[in-house]
Amino acid sequence: MSYLDIFGWLNGMMENVNLFLGKIFKHLNETLRDEPIFQMCGMVDGRALHRWVSPVGDLTFNSGRCGAWVWFEKPENPSCPFKDTCGAYLDKAPPQGWETDSGDAAG
Repeated sequence: MSYLDIFGWLNGMMENVNLFLGKIFKHLNETLRDEPIFQMCGMVDGRALHRWVSPVGDLTFNSGRCGAWVWFEKPENPSCPFKDTCGAYLDKAPPQGWETDSGDAAG
């Protein structure tokens, strides 16, 4: 089999694959529940940034409730570089109990 316009054929195949993936992810996204889930959102000085966020709706940098604030507000730890600009950090999640070295949410 030969193709007169291999680049046109490749572009068409790529478009079809993208349309197929779009249909799959549209279906999968429709199955998501509107419940907050634990989501890692970054790393700072060896510490994981995480938040509780619902996958439903328009998500932004500010979506969710920060769970990592417990670590960053301890005097011996560095502060989070996003604490003044992150809506999730400003809307802190209640401590879960496993954020501290002792396992005690109160520190």
